[in-house]
Amino acid sequence: MVQTPYPPSSPEAARLKHGGLEPQSTFTHPTEAMGPPLAEPNRGLGEGVQVVTGNFKRALDRSLHDDPMATLATAAIVGFVLGAIWKA
Repeated sequence: MVQTPYPPSSPEAARLKHGGLEPQSTFTHPTEAMGPPLAEPNRGLGEGVQVVTGNFKRALDRSLHDDPMATLATAAIVGFVLGAIWKA
């Protein structure tokens, strides 16, 4: 048996007896309290991203229907620029 400086009936001795760990039901992570305050602004941000994505999809569909070669050229230029940035 391991000798401890704590009396056998103290909370510290009980904690050491169970491996120094507290029961899982009493453990709370410090970030759990941060969840609700951070969730609301992010929900609004997600809705904004969905609106922008919908607008971009409509513009791309219209561009593909009206002038497919210009859309293809634009995609090629964007791909070239992204590839050049990636390589650098």
